[in-house]
Amino acid sequence: TNESLMFKAMDSLDSSIRIMENVRTVQRIESHEMKYGPVDLARTIGEVVEAHRRTLGNKATINFSPRGEHLVVANEYLTDVFSNIVDNAIQHAEDSVVVDVAVRTAYEGGREYYKVVIEDNGPGIPDEMKKNLFSQLVRGKKKSNRKGLGLYLVRRLVDDFHGRIWVEDRVAGNHTKGAKFVVMLPVAPKT
Repeated sequence: TNESLMFKAMDSLDSSIRIMENVRTVQRIESHEMKYGPVDLARTIGEVVEAHRRTLGNKATINFSPRGEHLVVANEYLTDVFSNIVDNAIQHAEDSVVVDVAVRTAYEGGREYYKVVIEDNGPGIPDEMKKNLFSQLVRGKKKSNRKGLGLYLVRRLVDDFHGRIWVEDRVAGNHTKGAKFVVMLPVAPKT
């Protein structure tokens, strides 16, 4: 129908705009023109969760209960990190997906971090895809499994914020039970 063609055209346009914005962000990272300061991680994630809850209806349940302020050194692009991860969990789920987000303190190499764990009960990510997941333009077998520039951008931003990101199985050893993204960001120095 004409209506479905219009929706396909709008989706394609949205996708093109998103790609252009992602390319522009990568260029800004590479040119070192971004400014950094203290950003409340919990508030940022909360805003991402609320935005998704408003637009998704019953397609996804997102559980997140922030407790207090969690300051990291970042910028407004921190939102893109978590928005991309949550978007991927929702896009690749066949049915209604449940996404659980938690923030806790962790220590590594004598340094204090906030560890954000984002778990979903979607189709998961096969082991052979995990190692290249954050590379540019990694694609799955189905068109709907494209990871594209989004997760590459996420890794570049997390690197730029002096953090780390990786993906695991939600249920260890069984990728079909969902994915677990882990983002470690250094706690902002106390002033």
